[in-house]
Amino acid sequence: MRMKPTKWKNQFGEGKIGDKPYSKYGKKLLGGTAGLTHTAKKIVERFPDMEKYDYFVEPFAGKARTAKILYDRGEPLKFVLNDISKPVNEYCKEHFPDAQEIMNKSFEKTIEDWDSKKTFFLIDPPWRQMLYKNNSFFECDRTIPKYYRTLVDEILPSIEGDWFITFNADEHECRGVLTKSQFSTQVVTSGKPHIFGKEAKTLVASNLWDFDR
Repeated sequence: MRMKPTKWKNQFGEGKIGDKPYSKYGKKLLGGTAGLTHTAKKIVERFPDMEKYDYFVEPFAGKARTAKILYDRGEPLKFVLNDISKPVNEYCKEHFPDAQEIMNKSFEKTIEDWDSKKTFFLIDPPWRQMLYKNNSFFECDRTIPKYYRTLVDEILPSIEGDWFITFNADEHECRGVLTKSQFSTQVVTSGKPHIFGKEAKTLVASNLWDFDR
């Protein structure tokens, strides 16, 4: 009979599965998602003129790094931050006290409820399945390709709002779904080394760019 694992180890550290949380936001170093940490500012620089929108919506809020940049500089937007993780909801309530709404719904329902010509969506689904194992902060409720296929094939082609959708530049785990889609993509780099001495790179697809590939 295979023994149940009692320890974890990844590129962020190692420890025991049963370690107590070091803060109310999750277990110490279990999992970890760099996500848009290093490229958020560069991504925001590629946003369109935000004055044309009333709402900025993140269906997968996480730590809402791009929203935080807009929020802190006082953009006159109504921020809607959704995530299926309750710890993420609590984090967003603390860091976005004036948000229009902080929700605990599916990303499908969030997009449906808030879609309009006055809405800009920043869509940042999970990137790597393994990073959500033993992670008490973030949640991942389906496979990575399923998230992206649902969005690219079923939802994004027909919504009224404008959007950016992100993934790591090598498209590991989503099987090239963005670069093979009908939407134009750009690679956003951090501008300085962060990961193993290299720049962080994020692939972004949008309905706002001409298809120039």
